[in-house]
Amino acid sequence: MKLRGKILLLFGTVVVAALCVMGLMGCRVNFSNTTSILVNNMMTSADLVSNHIAEQLESYQKIVEVLGRDEVVSGSRTVAEKMEVVNSYVETYGFTSGNILDSNGVSLVDGEDFSSRDYVKKALAGTPNVSDVNLSKYTNTYGVSIAAPIYTLKNEIKGVVYLRLENDFILDIIEKIQISENSYAYLVDKQGNIILHPDESISNKVNILEGNVQLAEFGNKMIAGECGGGFYTVGQAPVFCGYSPIENTNGWSMVVEAPSEDFSEELYGVIKTTVVICVIAILVTLLFSKSLAGYFVISIERVMHALVKISQGDFTTKVERTNGKDELAVLQNS
Repeated sequence: MKLRGKILLLFGTVVVAALCVMGLMGCRVNFSNTTSILVNNMMTSADLVSNHIAEQLESYQKIVEVLGRDEVVSGSRTVAEKMEVVNSYVETYGFTSGNILDSNGVSLVDGEDFSSRDYVKKALAGTPNVSDVNLSKYTNTYGVSIAAPIYTLKNEIKGVVYLRLENDFILDIIEKIQISENSYAYLVDKQGNIILHPDESISNKVNILEGNVQLAEFGNKMIAGECGGGFYTVGQAPVFCGYSPIENTNGWSMVVEAPSEDFSEELYGVIKTTVVICVIAILVTLLFSKSLAGYFVISIERVMHALVKISQGDFTTKVERTNGKDELAVLQNS
């Protein structure tokens, strides 16, 4: 192989290898940055929605607290008169039903015992609260009960009033979340149970701590009240997710998820762009290497041809002079 070819091969190989390494590193960094942006978007969406739901629940809770201090509900009126006030609140504020319990947690309406329910215990202890999603004893449908203590004029607790909300009001909120074409959101309680999901076959039937190990790690963080995000794999496909705790609840977390295929253009578009840039850089480098090799070789070839003629007895041979100042120019002008 001639010197020109050797220089071209050596220089080209080194530069192309360096560009390939830089390209691979660039692809990795860009992919990582794009992934981080997507995860942050999930986390932000989960936080915004959780705050919205918390505000809604807080508003409903304040309404029930006001009801618990209503003079009719807390007074000595008949059960029918008290329930008339309760039902007016139900109709006015969009609840589905309501009930009044005595100091033992027993319904004044029909004698049904609610004393074992946590939200009743908390209300009897003086703490207004929102229940976990539970099955109604009356309608056999899932929803939440918002309970508050009933106070007498002497500020003594004499019972509990609760108003019922079906899951629809939360579903209406989470179904409006549209991060991508196939994104979705759901609620998880403090035991890791999915208590509300757009797919009814999942609601109250799946626990995220069971099954997928990566998702279970996120689930443990949700139970700890943390916010965060990342991705886990289903089969070979990554699923991006973000989660955030919901205040004014019994340890709920909002989770927003989307399959990676929804973001293939963002994820792989960056890689394609990097590859194209590297290919162009390699071609330019090869052209530059060819010119550089020619520059190095041309002076050497001129001197070589002159030496060959001199060795053949032609002492009249002259080497064309150059204006260059580098070592090759010195050699050529010698």
